[in-house]
Formats: sequence, structure tokens, C-alpha cells
Amino acid sequence: MTKKILFISATHGNEKLGVDVLKKIKNNSLGDKFDSLIGNPQALQKNKRFIDSDLNRIFPGRKTGNYEERRAVEIISIAKKYDWVIDLHGSASPTGIFIIITKFSLENLLLAIRFDIKKIVIWAETPECVGSLSTFMPTGIEIESGYRDDPIIKKDLEKKIENFLMKLDEKIDPAEELKKKEIFYYAGKLKKSEAKRPRGLRNWKKVNDYYPLFVGGQYSDLWCYKFKKIEDGDLI
Repeated sequence: MTKKILFISATHGNEKLGVDVLKKIKNNSLGDKFDSLIGNPQALQKNKRFIDSDLNRIFPGRKTGNYEERRAVEIISIAKKYDWVIDLHGSASPTGIFIIITKFSLENLLLAIRFDIKKIVIWAETPECVGSLSTFMPTGIEIESGYRDDPIIKKDLEKKIENFLMKLDEKIDPAEELKKKEIFYYAGKLKKSEAKRPRGLRNWKKVNDYYPLFVGGQYSDLWCYKFKKIEDGDLI
């Protein structure tokens, strides 16, 4: 069954990675399989994360609000017409490419496992995610890529999106696809004001009972966010 797909890039204006990748794919034979939208064009033009408010924290927005709040309303009105919405982000931390599910549902998980992306993070009902676009979509996920300026990461993201688009009409076995994934859930944050930096701290390397993420990234008050891994058989 054909799905209407919308990719969104530059929700944060200093994350140009998705813009470049989607532009390249739009110009090849897969370009007619999806639509794309630049989330925050004013911030993109100025290479800033946002103008007035972090766009990925204030959905569904306000018609009479500031620039980003009004833009959020516009994006919702467009995105709700699509079956699948995929929001592309770029991190200042060397995270690699992974998927974030901001609203846990079977539909969102089934969309996530269609991508050849091993790590899936369930990050729901926190201040970082309750105002994100994907939270307000019937079926929507985020793809995070870092470093965002790494040409190897950019090329890998392009390849993964192309592979997803080429296999849209293929049936998948969810149980088999889940076996290929590593799934994590949000378990808090490690604040610099509350703790010393753990020795050897780096993304995805287990520390005590958690896996760090966004180490050395854009969140200057944190050492990292913390996630725990879901063991086989515990998800469903």
C-alpha cells in the first residue's frame, strides 16, 4: 500500500545535514516517493538553532505566538496530511545515526524498523519531547545523525533513506526486523552541576547501569543523557 511520506529537515536551523541529503535524493529516481519541507527556514538562513523559541519544543504552536510558534502551526497543518512523517536532525555529538520515538506506539515502532538503522531510542513524555513535531503526528519519528558536519555520516544517512524508499512496497516481518535492532529507553540526565564527569564517558558505552548519549554535544549543562537498553523479549 502506497504511503504519503513527508521528510522534514532543519527543524533546527543549524542542522543543515537533512536539507542537503533530501535535496540530493529529490534529484534522483526516488524523488517522487516523498515530499520534503524545511522546518525553520529563517533559522536555517542564519545558521542558528532557532530565532525566538526552539521549534522542536513548542509544537503544536500558537497562531498568535512568536515566529517559531506560528511556524509550528503551519507545519502541523501540512504534516497531518501525510501517513508517515520523518523529522531529520543533526547532532553536535558523535552519536552516529539512530532513531528517536517520541510517542511510543506500535505504528511508530513499525515505521522505525523499516529503516536500516540499528539503534532505536524511546524518548517519550519528557520536556525534550512533549513539544516535538513527531509527538503530534499519528505516525512520526525522528532520525538523529552526528556529527552533523561529518561527510561520512551525511553519505550514510543518504544511503539509509534511499534504502528505505526503495523498499516501501516490500512486506516486512516485524519480529525478524526487531531482532536486528538495539532498543533503548530514556532514564534521565547527568547534570554537570550534580556530578563529576565519569571516566571514559562516550556515546553508547555503558556506564554503571546506563548508556550515555549526546556526550559533548549541544547541551552545555549536561555531561550526557542516560538511556537503558531493553533486553530481547521485553519490548512486546
